[in-house]
Amino acid sequence: MVAPDVPLATLARHHLPAAVADEWIALIRPALHLRPAERGEPEVARIMSPPLVRSHPR
Repeated sequence: MVAPDVPLATLARHHLPAAVADEWIALIRPALHLRPAERGEPEVARIMSPPLVRSHPR
């Protein structure tokens, strides 16, 4: 479960229907666990900009 104080989850719950928000939060969950590489660890991803979230028709 994503913590309720996570800004992206809060944003999704505010702007999307509940079922869509739940699905979207489940899809972004792996991204919420990214952390900076420690010295000596290889980089596995580089995030250059925030993801584009299109408006969902209501």
